Amino acid sequence: MTFHRDCSHRTLPKLGTRLLHWLLPDGERAEITGDFEERFQTKVQERGAAAGRIWFGFQLLRLIPYLVKDHVLWSCIMFRNNLIIAWRNIKKSKAHSALNVLGLAVGMAVFILIMLFVRYELSYDRYHANAKNIYRVVQEDPRGYFLGSNVYAVTPAPMAPALAKDFPEVMAATRIYATSNILVSVGDKNFFERVFWADPQTFEIFSFPLIRGNPATVLKDPFSVVLSEREARRLFGETNPMNQTISCRFRNNTFDFRVEGVFHDIPSNSHFVMDIVVPFETMAINVRRDFTRWQNNSYYTYVLLKEGTEARALDLKIPAFLDKNMANRSNIPIGQRLRYFLQPLTRIHLHSRANDEISPTGDARFVLLFASIAVLVLTIACVNYINLAAARSLKRIKEVGLRKVVGAARGQIFRQFLGDAMVLTYIALFLAGGIVCAVLPAFRTFVERDIVFNPFHDHALIPGLLLLSVAVGAVAGSYPAFFVSAFRPVSVLKNAGASRFTGRRLRNTLIVFQFAASITLIISTISVRSQLRYIQNRDMGYERDRIVVLFPRGSIRPDLDAFKTELILNPAVLKISTSSSLPNNVDESTRANWPGRLESDQFEIYCFEADYDFLDLYGLKLVQGRNFSRDYPSDAGGAFLINESARKALGWDNPIGRDFNRWGNKAAGKIVGVIKDFHMHSLHLPIMPLYIFLNPDNTFYVSVKIRGENIPQTLAFLQKTWERFEPEYPFQYSFFDEIFDQAYRAEQRLGKVFSAFAGLAVLIACLGLLGLASFTAEQKTKEIGIRKVLGASTSGIIALFSREFMKWIALANVIAWPIGYFAMRSWLRNFAYRTSLTVPMFLGAGLAAFIIAAAVISLQTCRAASANPADSIRYE
Repeated sequence: MTFHRDCSHRTLPKLGTRLLHWLLPDGERAEITGDFEERFQTKVQERGAAAGRIWFGFQLLRLIPYLVKDHVLWSCIMFRNNLIIAWRNIKKSKAHSALNVLGLAVGMAVFILIMLFVRYELSYDRYHANAKNIYRVVQEDPRGYFLGSNVYAVTPAPMAPALAKDFPEVMAATRIYATSNILVSVGDKNFFERVFWADPQTFEIFSFPLIRGNPATVLKDPFSVVLSEREARRLFGETNPMNQTISCRFRNNTFDFRVEGVFHDIPSNSHFVMDIVVPFETMAINVRRDFTRWQNNSYYTYVLLKEGTEARALDLKIPAFLDKNMANRSNIPIGQRLRYFLQPLTRIHLHSRANDEISPTGDARFVLLFASIAVLVLTIACVNYINLAAARSLKRIKEVGLRKVVGAARGQIFRQFLGDAMVLTYIALFLAGGIVCAVLPAFRTFVERDIVFNPFHDHALIPGLLLLSVAVGAVAGSYPAFFVSAFRPVSVLKNAGASRFTGRRLRNTLIVFQFAASITLIISTISVRSQLRYIQNRDMGYERDRIVVLFPRGSIRPDLDAFKTELILNPAVLKISTSSSLPNNVDESTRANWPGRLESDQFEIYCFEADYDFLDLYGLKLVQGRNFSRDYPSDAGGAFLINESARKALGWDNPIGRDFNRWGNKAAGKIVGVIKDFHMHSLHLPIMPLYIFLNPDNTFYVSVKIRGENIPQTLAFLQKTWERFEPEYPFQYSFFDEIFDQAYRAEQRLGKVFSAFAGLAVLIACLGLLGLASFTAEQKTKEIGIRKVLGASTSGIIALFSREFMKWIALANVIAWPIGYFAMRSWLRNFAYRTSLTVPMFLGAGLAAFIIAAAVISLQTCRAASANPADSIRYE
């Protein structure tokens, strides 16, 4: 026991010993530590363990400043030397370094661009001071409609004030409603605007700070208006807008509003952006709305909860709250009652998926896909560097051997090679920054987001870029550094066992990974574009070409017959029709009802109104009965056309002449015809039951079929006629085929994403392949010369050396095909009607990879195979 205790007393304290080991150079560590050990034991024997520890601590305090100074100084000297050596190696292998830098720069540029987009998408609505306590009330219909989502963003008008009154947890509640295409006039200037109706609590809940006006009185005056900065400049220029008057025309009535406030422009990363805000209560006066009805779900309700309130706990109280406020709710079976719950503000943009959104929202799946592609492309770039660096490091094995012989530790060599990677990575980072600045305007337009890349003003960007470069350098350089530092000096200097250091297995594995990822992206590109072609070429059941869609307003509505007559007199105009919906987007639905219906016979049916000429203009086909006709006076009293899906849902073999109800239990007329099913929604959804009700007075859309010749002159005629009938509202039109394409905008963008990044992935992979082919040809220069002396042809040598790479490209295809198949099959399931994944798609992707790889390899190998054999044989 005494022996162990004495030994422990005579041993240097562990913490101090570790500190010495860290600060002392490798060559001096053992000697100085030994001296301290001897003197420490002497102090312990003479004066005791405590005195020895005090002496050791005092000596450390005296020594540490000098050691730290020397450590920092030598670290700086070594860092400088490592930089010099790294730069020399870069200049020595310019082509190899250029390939590495270009591959890393492209990968980092793609990563930076996509991460800027991802960060922007994740930032929506987070700038509000109370963002974590703001919620939107949404409703869920448990009856289950045909659409994919039965959640709706709209609520009844009494919801907000009732929540604020009944729940102490609710600090404030507001209602918002948006009306589009409102004619706003200031003097003799007219503008088409989107006007928002909102309660005064809106400026209490959201961070929309006023720069003019009194926050305590804003929107209290029923005929006041609040403008954004940009809207104030647009309407009044540099003039002070306060107390100025603007006129807004709602339907056929014009109302004057006095400007009583101006607020900062709402950031674009908001799920709704307002520029003109008028009091919500004034809507009851202007458009005669009843705000006491709980049956009308048309308004957006937002609440601000007290700090610490659990939204889930409040959700559980809402059913009882609704039973109290909504009449006859108790008569509805519990399973069929509308459910209302709170949705966090910060999740609306990416995670809502609700119908009737106040503005178009994003999709978390699309953001995740973008981020995954960014990581994949960056990984391919890093793999590219690893492959090239591991191969080229074989030319430095003698350098490593000599370093180790003269005393270099493995850690020093590891840091040297890792430093090489860091230098290249920082050069690539600067080049990537230039690429990002060059392509950002086009990328901003492509993603339709106001993305900014300004490292000098964005405080989080520079640390993020530095962290990215460190991570990329560490990932890309760690394996080559570890690989080279493990060489044994004796074997290296004797050039013995060099074949063991080739790392061929790793390089082949990385080639397979790179091309498998690239081929998967090529397969995805082909599949997405195939689906887009399928959409464009599929017979949707209606015509889309040469149809101009107008949006009648103002005095055109009551004078519609005269307007249509004027248009049809022009020989360039073939047909005219009015309707409440366009055939590609019917968004109104109701419960199908007819006389004698049983309670169990219930299904959802889509509906819209149209005039006599709608079927002829859009080329909809009749399969039974007849079209609406002016020759039948009874049609004007109420007539229906139904589609084949509705006939099937009704179970009627011959529905012609049978009564059908339009709304509720009101008998509206008879069914006069059955039309062939057409796609009234995008191909994501199946065809649903539909009825069209005859109503020539509905003027929401005016569709004009025109001739294909002299289209600009025809549009000029339409505008001139419009301005004669309605001089106040500006002329606006759209071609129906453009409206149709908007429904598949996300798919078109996805196709471009895959095309661009598949090309970049293949480019980066080919840069690595080019470097490896160059290295292989360089290693086998003498072999090539001997083969040529023995009669081998250039093409034969190219085929011989290409064969080794081609077998790994073939393996990459074997891996990529099933991955691409399952990924694209999953994506195509989003469409009710979709193209097929065919064998030529996969063969085409594989063939493209083979051709590209073969071209790259042949380009490099051809140079070596074409050289003079005499020069090749004496090559050193």
